[in-house]
Amino acid sequence: MLALIGREFHYIDDILFVFVEVDFDGEGRYLSERLHPVLYRSHHELDYSVVQVSTFESTSGRLHHDVHIISPAYSVPEGEPDVILRAVLSRPRSITFEARHFCLYASLIKNADTSRPEPVRPVSVVNSADDASKLFKVEWEPDPMNPLAGVLTVCLPAAEVFERVYRAQAAGEI
Repeated sequence: MLALIGREFHYIDDILFVFVEVDFDGEGRYLSERLHPVLYRSHHELDYSVVQVSTFESTSGRLHHDVHIISPAYSVPEGEPDVILRAVLSRPRSITFEARHFCLYASLIKNADTSRPEPVRPVSVVNSADDASKLFKVEWEPDPMNPLAGVLTVCLPAAEVFERVYRAQAAGEI
């Protein structure tokens, strides 16, 4: 991800993306939330984007990881992306959920308790690792014997937070 800061583009580096669906009934009352089974982490090596895609396996609850390299827009030497990927994967902590920035993307669903659920405008929340208080938290405790395994804990905002945002949207306040 690039951001225009002043007159220059700068990488917004080291971001973990978390997705959740939040259900509301026809009266706008919170019903439930479901964490999406895929998390994305993006960072950069030189001008290459490195994207970690981690998926929860539904049967075992374990995580499966894929790492992808996205080349820069300009031409690069043949084989260089493979060299970058091997270098990334050779690091002891190549798979991690630690990040500088955390982005929670919440899909809000109204009438979720009916046969006609409808998505409403989603909500995005961004935390920085430097933030003293965080609206949501992602914690990763790697297994000392296997750096590809570990315990992932995602603490989502309280239901009241989602309810307030949903009601403010329904009232046209935001």
